[in-house]
Amino acid sequence: MILLTTVNDTLELVTSGTSAVDYFVSWVDITTTAFTPGSTQGAITTATTTSIVAAPAASTQRQIKMITIANKGIANQTIAIQKDVSATNYEILPNVILGADESLHYVEKDGFSIRDINGRIKVIDPFQSGIDCRAIEYFKVAYAAVELIGIPTTSVLQSGFPGAYTIGTPGVAGRTTDGTTTTDAGCVPIWTPTGSLYLTGVDFANVAFGTLQVLDLLWINSGIVVTTTTGQTINSVTLPARDANGTTNGVGVNASLLVTASTTNGSAITNMTLTYTNSNGTGSRTATVTSFPATCLAGSVVPFVLQGGDEGIRSVQTITLGTSLVGGAVSLVLTRNVVQSYLNGSYVASISHNFDLMPYGVRLYNGSCLMPTHLHVGATPGNFFSTFTICDR
Repeated sequence: MILLTTVNDTLELVTSGTSAVDYFVSWVDITTTAFTPGSTQGAITTATTTSIVAAPAASTQRQIKMITIANKGIANQTIAIQKDVSATNYEILPNVILGADESLHYVEKDGFSIRDINGRIKVIDPFQSGIDCRAIEYFKVAYAAVELIGIPTTSVLQSGFPGAYTIGTPGVAGRTTDGTTTTDAGCVPIWTPTGSLYLTGVDFANVAFGTLQVLDLLWINSGIVVTTTTGQTINSVTLPARDANGTTNGVGVNASLLVTASTTNGSAITNMTLTYTNSNGTGSRTATVTSFPATCLAGSVVPFVLQGGDEGIRSVQTITLGTSLVGGAVSLVLTRNVVQSYLNGSYVASISHNFDLMPYGVRLYNGSCLMPTHLHVGATPGNFFSTFTICDR
């Protein structure tokens, strides 16, 4: 059952392309004295967010009985249904792909279903024809040494296949990333899809792994002065639409310091902070680093801890190192965690592991710049070998 219970509640349809879509919604308004049916319908031909059911009147409960959304175009249309409560969106059905002449149906007692061109309920089979799956090789040469106190290391800065990642000189305001361009070569190489991309599996081998985490690198900067201990203005540019919901709001996005050249601070730093706007649009939030290691090694990815209750970062305003790093170089990065694999004790002595994300996989939005990070259980990390299985459907 889908309910709109206040004057601030609306039901919205999000379309991602220009393929023509018709919608029809029926509902009833319930008060203490009346039971009144109603409906809306319309046509959409752009990538936009459309209110398909308006908010009810005061002291009225609007109960959604049926929704039909039909793709009349010749191209795929990715849609989502969300509830808007006072301009805050809550996803009900995210990122559904409707092929040409397919339709999405919601019936109160039965929930959602997709019907094909012949009106039959469509069963989504990840092994159906038309899915393009590719095994992408990824190999990086090991660092001489890595941090061993719970600080992840990324291999993207190292040589191998693909070659070393180059940040460039975007300045402190930074730049967004697009993993399909040469600017971001060094991330896991993926392609521009005809449909939607999903990470469905990862095989990796390393003699000293404890944990593998695959991040989508959304934004990166340069120009942080490592000897300045007061606040440095960042004012980051708008993020790409690759947060956990495929938007620019930053849900599930966190900040870390990427060490590009080993620092020379003599002891751990515990007074490092970041001011940011959270994924709900609330500003003046503060993130902290629990402990930035002494003489932090290149390749380290030192995460910030968000202020209580926050679910992500929309933008960054300032960074305060608090204590001089003395030497070296760091960049601030904003990332989304795509998947993480923990190895228990039985795997520590082995050199390989696999985690299978089938049948559906984890969504990768267009332009994803995948950056593997790993925690190590030994000071000699060894080369990193991996195969990423990615499907376009």
